[in-house]
Parts: sequence; structure tokens; C-alpha cells
Amino acid sequence: MPIIVLTQAFLFHYAGTVLELPEELEIDGWNEDERLREKMDYRNKQCYHLPDNGRGKSCLLPIHYTKPCPVSLLPYLQSESGPCRITSTNEELRFLDPSDLTRPTGNFSELVRLEDASQVRKTIISLESHHANASEKMMVKSWNSIEMNATSIIHEQGKTLVDCSLLPAGFYALHRWKTNQFVPILSFIKMFPLVVNFDLHFVQFETTQTIW
Repeated sequence: MPIIVLTQAFLFHYAGTVLELPEELEIDGWNEDERLREKMDYRNKQCYHLPDNGRGKSCLLPIHYTKPCPVSLLPYLQSESGPCRITSTNEELRFLDPSDLTRPTGNFSELVRLEDASQVRKTIISLESHHANASEKMMVKSWNSIEMNATSIIHEQGKTLVDCSLLPAGFYALHRWKTNQFVPILSFIKMFPLVVNFDLHFVQFETTQTIW
């Protein structure tokens, strides 16, 4: 799948955001009637499918908002090392104040533990006990409904901790078992670790660490 950089802000995503998107392009305003299509101009209407607009809904991202990520950066994009951003929650989950959704890290907490005498950065979603319990089945799925086995879900000390540290950059939803099926309770994006800002001519660029 192509890795692109937003050259300008788009909806709830800021300029410089690095995203890996589905390869197949779509046409904005595509008409199923072939007779009408012959009379329409679809130039500059090619779009990527964006699984999350920053508020948990999919949409079309016009290709002219993007540039391919510089090839020289690809070796440095360790996709598991970026932060996460919660983009939407189920109405049943009251543990998030609405204002949290506009803040960079939502309800994520960054934990550091000692392992083999080295510090390891952990990215955790924390659910209070009255929103999840040890008997509940939970899972993380990617935007195309693939179950992610890289996620560790632990119940301890009255909380459910969803460890997203090993997830690659991408679009995800946390599901829990309810009424004989898994239902999504929140959506989130695992970001790439770098933000890429181009100059006015898209020749040179600089990078900064992704904060959210």
C-alpha cells in the first residue's frame, strides 16, 4: 500500500501527517450511468480511500492533497514506534470527556517499564473496570476487519489495559463481545513516528517527531 504525506490539512488531519492507504484509487462524484460519465470531467477527482477522517468515519481523500513519502525516509519509518490517537468512542463509554477527543492523546497513557535493564515505551488504552471486566472478550481489528494478534489485552487492578505498542501504523477499532457478536467501542489510529513538512516547491523537506 502507498505511504503518503498530507501536503495540507485535511478535515481532522494536520499537514505533514504520514499515512499508509489502500492502493486502489476511487473517483469523487463517479456516476454509474455510462451515458452521463461521457459528459463529465473526472480529471483531478482521483481520491484515496481514507479509513478514518480523524473522527472515526471513512471518507475520500483527494490525491492532490498528498505527495508520496520521500523514499529516503522509508527506512526510518518504524511503524510500531509511533503514538496513537483515539478518533471516536461508543456512546456507552463515558470514561472519555468529549473534550478529550480534541486533545492530542485522548485517553491513551504512555507507560515505561523496565525489561532486561532497558526502558521500553508502551502505548496503552486504559478502560476503567465498569466499562470492561476480566470475563469480557475484547479484540482489536484493522480497518479492513483483520484481527490483530499483536495486541495484548490485560485485566488488572480494576482496569483493562490494551497494549498497542506492537501494532504497525494504521487504522483500528477496539471491539468487545456483546449480544452474541463483537461490536466496536472505539476507533483509533496508530500514527507513523515522523511528520514530514515539504517546502513550497515540494523539493526539500524536514521531519519532526509525531506527538499525536
